[in-house]
Amino acid sequence: MIWNRLKQIVDTSVYRTVNRLNGVQLLGRIGVLFSVAFVLVNLILLSAEVTAFADPGSGGFLQQTQQSISDLASLYYGSMTRELLPEDSLFGTSWFTQAIISGVLVLVFLLIAKWMPRHRKVVMGLTFVVILRHLLWRGFETMDTVAPSSTVVAWIVYGAEILAAASLLLGFLQMWNQTDREAVPLDKSFPKGEDRPSVDVFVCTYNEPLSVLYRTLVGCKNIDYENKTVYLLDDGNRSEMAELAKKLKIQYIGREKNTHAKAGNLNNALEQTSGDLSLIFDADHVPCKSFLKEVVGFFINDNLAYVQTPQHFFTQDPFQRNLLATEMNNEQDLFFHVIQPGNDAWDAAFFAGSGAIFRRKALEEIDGFATETITEDVHTGLRLHAKGWKSIYYNKDLAAGLAQDTFADFIKQRLRWTKGMTQILFFDHPLLKSGLTFGQRLCYFSGIWYFFSGLARMIFLAAPIAFLLFGVTTINAGYVEVLVYYLPSFVFLVWGYPIVTRGLRQNFWGEVYDTAMCTEMFFTNFTTVFSSLFTKGRAKFRVTPKGGVMQKMRFDLRVVLPQVFLTLLILMSLAFGVWRLLETPDYKPGVFINMFWACYNLVLLLGGIYVAQERPQYRMMPRIFKEIRSELHLQDGTVAIGYTTNISESGVAMVFEEPVPVSGVASVKLLDWDINESTMLKVQPIRSTIDQDNRHYVGFNVIDRTDKQHQKLICHMFGTPGIWMQENQRTSTFSSFLHMLTTPFRVLFTKEETTRRRVLRFRTNLSCVVDTGNGQDPLIGFSDDVSETGIAVYLKKSIDLGTKVTARIQWSNGNVTELPSEVKYLKKIDADQYKLGLEFLELTKQQQLHIIQQMYRPREGLVRVAPGIQKTVNCVLSVVDNRDATGQPGKLIRGYTWEMSEMGAVISLQENIPLRRGMTVSLKLYWDKQDSMDLEGEIQDIQPPADGKPALLLVYFLNLSLNDVEEISRRIHVAEESHRFETLTAI
Repeated sequence: MIWNRLKQIVDTSVYRTVNRLNGVQLLGRIGVLFSVAFVLVNLILLSAEVTAFADPGSGGFLQQTQQSISDLASLYYGSMTRELLPEDSLFGTSWFTQAIISGVLVLVFLLIAKWMPRHRKVVMGLTFVVILRHLLWRGFETMDTVAPSSTVVAWIVYGAEILAAASLLLGFLQMWNQTDREAVPLDKSFPKGEDRPSVDVFVCTYNEPLSVLYRTLVGCKNIDYENKTVYLLDDGNRSEMAELAKKLKIQYIGREKNTHAKAGNLNNALEQTSGDLSLIFDADHVPCKSFLKEVVGFFINDNLAYVQTPQHFFTQDPFQRNLLATEMNNEQDLFFHVIQPGNDAWDAAFFAGSGAIFRRKALEEIDGFATETITEDVHTGLRLHAKGWKSIYYNKDLAAGLAQDTFADFIKQRLRWTKGMTQILFFDHPLLKSGLTFGQRLCYFSGIWYFFSGLARMIFLAAPIAFLLFGVTTINAGYVEVLVYYLPSFVFLVWGYPIVTRGLRQNFWGEVYDTAMCTEMFFTNFTTVFSSLFTKGRAKFRVTPKGGVMQKMRFDLRVVLPQVFLTLLILMSLAFGVWRLLETPDYKPGVFINMFWACYNLVLLLGGIYVAQERPQYRMMPRIFKEIRSELHLQDGTVAIGYTTNISESGVAMVFEEPVPVSGVASVKLLDWDINESTMLKVQPIRSTIDQDNRHYVGFNVIDRTDKQHQKLICHMFGTPGIWMQENQRTSTFSSFLHMLTTPFRVLFTKEETTRRRVLRFRTNLSCVVDTGNGQDPLIGFSDDVSETGIAVYLKKSIDLGTKVTARIQWSNGNVTELPSEVKYLKKIDADQYKLGLEFLELTKQQQLHIIQQMYRPREGLVRVAPGIQKTVNCVLSVVDNRDATGQPGKLIRGYTWEMSEMGAVISLQENIPLRRGMTVSLKLYWDKQDSMDLEGEIQDIQPPADGKPALLLVYFLNLSLNDVEEISRRIHVAEESHRFETLTAI
């Protein structure tokens, strides 16, 4: 009994775990458990093997146990000879001691990661210890045994490891403490309205499209703050921009010469304005209504220079879009939600170029925005901090912008940042600049140091290639050394980095980003250093294009040529590695280690190459996912209540709890209580679907939109503060690795929607009889797609295109409609199944109205999938996953059909079993004692037991063949056993 109970508990726990995780997450968890077990087993066996070799000894229970484990290890590793195992380890300690240290570190870390994931500082401290231990081992134990011919290369690789470790540890110090500031209420800081500072809102533009500028300017105009003035700063001096400013009744400042680019544009505006504060936005960043009310209150502190807010992106960046990685966060989220709060704790919040508000007096003290470098934002913040001014980072998304359209644009922007941060070293080196605190020097230097990581990444990519192709030994270590010293570092980085970054970044994705950009970053560093030392002049500022469309998928080879070249070299080196294994057995440890390293690098490079496969972007107007209570006003006066699921400047998507007879032009009224606005829009339906719970989803296109309505739509989209705040996407390293390997297949087989139906279609399952009228028997089929103008029918025989037929559609309420039709589409599905598209011909007004009424009839009682025939058939039903709705092991359920059709059945259960909609079930129908039929179905609706009546299920048959349909139809239409209901109502 106890054993059965334990088995049931384990069985239930496993099921709940599987039910809670999707497939990739489950594989990831299994991979984690396997990896931990593998590490621990190897540590025990290898430590016993090495210890037995170093001190054979004799006698004693412990010594005999150790020898037994050693013998087991010899069998486990097979070809590993004792000559491969060194006699001692770091600083003369035994390998057994180091193995125990590694095991304890890994176990302690895994316990913290499991039960104390919020203890970021403990994780960072342990990671520092592990990495320092690894570097000491590399420097003292592996470098002196390298062959003289490989010494230079080995030291270069070791130097790259030091650079990478320094970058990581600097980042840890930068993020050691983090702030989470609350807004200072404006009424508290400036209770009298006349005392509130005046604000100039600057929107900077050079060559951005008018459509992008329009929404930003409307958003700035809608900011809820009385004493503000909006300025359009046009570095392109375009006449259409001046007209747009006049149309929106805002101020326009243009420049004929765009000297010093954005910094010069802002300085020019400062000279022509007089506001106490200056709020800065890029051309594509749209603020919410409460922006100024949430940040102006901070300026009660007279020593405050600026307040920076996060930059949220409401479109996907190239990594998210091209890798189809929906579980990835935006590449910039780590900086704005983890690093910047850490900078703020050191009073070193960076100015990030947009979404920041400055005190004019502070800018005047440093002669305006810095013009010496092309990263004027960070450089300006550094100079203000050096003058003793304070900064604040308010970690709340108050504005949203567009991410880069293509990977080439992404690279272009990152290279500009790389060049600008490198230039800062020559104008205002943070370690040498007077006036900065220790924390400020640390943060600015760490930010600059990151942009030199391309060199280390390139060395790591080249190191295994050098060994496998040319035999150049970069790391002289065997299995034991790698296991004892490298694996703990790897475990800490894989499972510890997400804890440090609060789940915003997996170390694996960080390495993919670095690999995709490393070559360009390295050469940019080199050319910038050279030009700064030997030439004079400022690099040209290049604006990142945004807001474009792309009609076709294309591969941008020119931006990933270095990665393609390195990939070919790795493939060649792996082939040489196989040859070395066969020809030179003495190389086996080094060959295996470097081949594994090369394979890992190959995956990173493939990620950098995949992201250059640009996917089509058809959407001209970005959409915002927002729920707004709305009213749909139909032409007949009917009003339906629903909610928006997403809105854009050109359309609205809504959901209704019941089907709505949408046809033709209608009106939608948005009732947005969050911003206290309501808007009436004239709309045309373009898409309609109904889910299994009978919810009706409709997509509308806004037509005859006025300029006032356009502005109010933008206010609905961007006016609500915090609508972009969402839970961070979290994935395991294993699932990320698997995702990367499968990217090319998903890109090939994931299609974009390129067209929209002008005629609404209704996704349902109906019986349909097609009569050709040529004296032959009518063809029985079924449909899963019907609209106001046609129907898709699956038949066992084909009918020639252009043939006039009569379609008898049997609706789910029992009504039958006969419609004259013509075959417009024919496709062979398999050997004996065809899909026909029928277009209705010469429909009368009454027939059109009848179709609409049948498609959008209100839900009453148990919803049918097809008209029913009263037919009693014994059946046995079981849930496919063998679990009921409570998660308990399921069992066979006996019942009988109360009503049947070719598409499904209403089943009366003989006992009360917890089930739910959407469950997949297997069904055995017993036509008689000797004849039965096995089917698969899905529970579409449930009517619970009441007043002594049994529970009723509506089951929709799945994966039916036409033979199945004909067999069911033959069985249920036997005259003496059944009769058709004239009208089916709720059960």
